[in-house]
Amino acid sequence: MKACDHTAINRARLARRVCALASGLLMAGTGIIAVGPRIAMADPDNATYLFLDGIVQPVQGGEFRSVPYEAMIQPIAFLGDPDGNGIPNEPITLTVGRLKTTCITNSFGEVLSPACDLRNTLPLGSYTFRAAFAGDPSVPWMPSADFGKFQSTKGFASIDLLNGPTTFQTNTTITWTMNLHEDYGDTGPGIRGQRLVGTLSSTDFRQTQRCLTPPTNAAGTTTCTIHVTQPPNPDETIDFNFRGSKLFFFTTAINGDAVAQGTVLP
Repeated sequence: MKACDHTAINRARLARRVCALASGLLMAGTGIIAVGPRIAMADPDNATYLFLDGIVQPVQGGEFRSVPYEAMIQPIAFLGDPDGNGIPNEPITLTVGRLKTTCITNSFGEVLSPACDLRNTLPLGSYTFRAAFAGDPSVPWMPSADFGKFQSTKGFASIDLLNGPTTFQTNTTITWTMNLHEDYGDTGPGIRGQRLVGTLSSTDFRQTQRCLTPPTNAAGTTTCTIHVTQPPNPDETIDFNFRGSKLFFFTTAINGDAVAQGTVLP
């Protein structure tokens, strides 16, 4: 068992909360680290302890989470009594910037994703993430809180080619339709008001043809039209790229672009 690290813990809470943990930590039912055997020998029996990230040491102003724009904030918290037992069925209020939600602790005293997720719609920058338990006079449980630093960072985007041919004749006009959307492991909501760049190129020829699309609509959809003048060849690359914005990173051919292999016929 790892001994108490007196230099890493808020000294004002050291004697009351942490060093009593040296004799053992308990894993609460779903894997969040709980506390035990008793957090604070001198505290009243109705004291409570709220830990962001479910750790035995409060975050208390330290680094809590960094989340890309429009991604889901997935908070984890643990509410316990002085003996390290989770306190179930109590409301925990989570606040960051203008975002706020209230979640109920599960049977192990935990607040977990996805039951309490928040979508990060905060402008890029630094915030304070706060978790608060107001207490419960019916028991009565005393209030407790924890807080940490939160960073809203640039989001990730991806492009899907919705329709348009990959085989076409030279000296014809072709239109493709594509969708720009948030990319967090699935097809997220569309990103509106952004222009995409389409390119038509081949390793066999120097000529590259381009289009600059109209701004994406509310669903993230736009079109690209090119009058094809590329010579006939079976090795054409069709690529649609997003150059990025204040809120989202740019895409590349290997990360987010919509790329297709095409053929130009005589």
